[in-house]
Amino acid sequence: MRRLRRVLLLVCLSLFVILCGCNDSEQLTTDNWGSFTDTSKLYSYDEAYYSIQTIEDDTVIIRLYNSIDDELICEIEPCRSADYWGMVWERDRYAFWVQSGDIGVFCIELADGEWVENWDCERPEYIESRYD
Repeated sequence: MRRLRRVLLLVCLSLFVILCGCNDSEQLTTDNWGSFTDTSKLYSYDEAYYSIQTIEDDTVIIRLYNSIDDELICEIEPCRSADYWGMVWERDRYAFWVQSGDIGVFCIELADGEWVENWDCERPEYIESRYD
């Protein structure tokens, strides 16, 4: 009987440790996204543009608007929602960065009147990714 109690006690303690989440997996929260955020509305450095981030059908959609008249300029689908770790605007130019779990960190900037991806752009030091 004493042995049975010890075994049950060990089993209960083991289950307690497992159920308390004492494992090595890390849950992704905005606390560990670096400079990036999923805040729904973000403004460019001079507030000339703003972005609204939404999730539709498991895809992130970033809509860019002109702040003067709230005109929709374009829609960008940077990645799947499961991989999306936020965006951040640069401080001094019309460019923002997207952080994705599967394709990494990349820039979308205004070039020749269009918003385009620029994979060769160098990320400013003040923008920290999840991995910095």
